[in-house]
Amino acid sequence: MDTRSATVHIRPFEPHADEYDAVAVLAARVASGELCDFEQTGGTHLRTFDTALVAGGILLRRFVAEVPSINQIIGHAQVFAVPWGSDPRRRFWLHVRVAPAWQKRGVGSALFVRAQEELWQHGADVAIAQTHEHHSDAARWIAHAGFSEVMRSWEFRLDVRRANVAAIQRYLLRLKEAGIELTTLAIELRRDAAGAIDRLFELHRTLLHDVPIPEQVVISREWFESYAGIMPDGYFIARHNGRYIGESFAHPLDGESSTLAQRVTGVLSEYRGQGVAMALKLMTIVFARQRGYTRIHTAIESNNEPMLAVSRKLGFVQYPGLIVFEKSYS
Repeated sequence: MDTRSATVHIRPFEPHADEYDAVAVLAARVASGELCDFEQTGGTHLRTFDTALVAGGILLRRFVAEVPSINQIIGHAQVFAVPWGSDPRRRFWLHVRVAPAWQKRGVGSALFVRAQEELWQHGADVAIAQTHEHHSDAARWIAHAGFSEVMRSWEFRLDVRRANVAAIQRYLLRLKEAGIELTTLAIELRRDAAGAIDRLFELHRTLLHDVPIPEQVVISREWFESYAGIMPDGYFIARHNGRYIGESFAHPLDGESSTLAQRVTGVLSEYRGQGVAMALKLMTIVFARQRGYTRIHTAIESNNEPMLAVSRKLGFVQYPGLIVFEKSYS
């Protein structure tokens, strides 16, 4: 059927299985590694995402672009209130995804206009949007819509087999002299299971104040316990006088059995500059090598100079990543 003259209808998303699947398919067709944050490639995962936001009291709105003549959803826009960070402005995450065959036909613009109406209605100060560096057309479209680039989130990869970890003993000795020890969540759980999760959860939430885009919108203790428990012996913790002061952890990368995805590496501000982050990174590399992993992938923001320096020193290689934009409404 020739769809060039087909009517496209923009309407609110209806939360039933068929629509969850239809929206998720739009993300599932994106090339591996080029998805934006918080996109879900399965209908069940998308429903779980929605449920978590609603349970957390976070405003969420989603709209779909539908072609009634073929009964097909060919795009969607998603808006939700941003709950993380210390920025006092009322911020919203705005994402638009259109099926490739329907791009450059005004569908994305129509979805954006509807989503922007929602932002105005709820008194948004700032909207945040993303696209991958490979998608130059999308970047130009976002800029044309009035957004300005604020940072990039680059992917970094390390070949574990070639990594030089000889410096680890020097860093561990330096930390020992400062009264700082490195341990793992697996060890801490054997000492005090409930207490360890409570203390680690508080550390993680504190460190996320310095993370521009967290791995999860709503971070509950229940969710964190499950997330941290994916690989407890690969969850490294820095302790000082019994206090948790730093963390670095990794999980197996979905679909790549030989690769670890390094998540958050962070240290409390008063302990930075002592080599704690470097030691935690080195421990992760040693762990990966011992377990037979050959690569580590991680993401680092362009404005995080200390972590960029640590990763480059360890031999991580930079690859294209996501561009983060903001638009002010205040």
